[in-house]
Amino acid sequence: MHELPPAIQSALFQEVMLAGKAIVNAFNPWKMNYACYGNGEPHIHWHLFPRYESDPDRKANPWHHVSEFKHHLITSQTAQNLAHKVTEHLSLLITR
Repeated sequence: MHELPPAIQSALFQEVMLAGKAIVNAFNPWKMNYACYGNGEPHIHWHLFPRYESDPDRKANPWHHVSEFKHHLITSQTAQNLAHKVTEHLSLLITR
C-alpha cells in the first residue's frame, strides 16, 4: 500500500472504514478486526472480521481458529442474504 499515491491511500482507507461501518450497523458486533495482506495474493485485499462476545478466544487473532472455518460454511443463499444486508447498510451510509 505504501506504493500507492497518497490520494489513493486515503480513498482506499475511507472505503474500508465505510465497509466496516456497514458491517457494524448490519450485525452489531462487539468489535471489528481489520487485516490487510498481499503476500498470498499479489494485490491489496482486506479481511474484515466482525467479532462477537460469544467468539472463542474473542480477543485473539481471528486466524487462530482458521482450521475450524470449514465447519462453519454457509449456503450460497445465506451468503446472498448477508451480502444484501450489508449492501443495504452501505447504501444508507453513502446516501447520508
